[in-house]
Amino acid sequence: MYFDKNLENIWLKIVKENGNWDDIKAEKDLQEIIRVINEIKSNINISLYIKEGIDLKERLRREYPEIQQMYEIISNIPFNSTGNIQVKNSIENQIMEELKMDYFGILAGVLKKHSVIKNIESFITSVW
Repeated sequence: MYFDKNLENIWLKIVKENGNWDDIKAEKDLQEIIRVINEIKSNINISLYIKEGIDLKERLRREYPEIQQMYEIISNIPFNSTGNIQVKNSIENQIMEELKMDYFGILAGVLKKHSVIKNIESFITSVW
């Protein structure tokens, strides 16, 4: 899945220049996602960070309805494959991929709230 990276820069500008409490909370949650993904990638104390990743994604999905909206949209978009993509299927990879999706769901929610995008669909550029 690909997202419009320019919108990520616009989001950052919104948060820095006129972000409210919700936007600042979203920024902290995005930083937490990045931290947990990096910890899982480090393979040090992996079971602890897998548990932390699961707990984080469960909390984020309760707090950000845009994440579920994004999953629903994606499930209705045809899969476009340009070749045989091999992905190592493991719990670590699954959690990291879901946290990345959550990251973009949070971004899309903030952009929608500030009328930068009309809807969640406009944030997604393609599904591979």
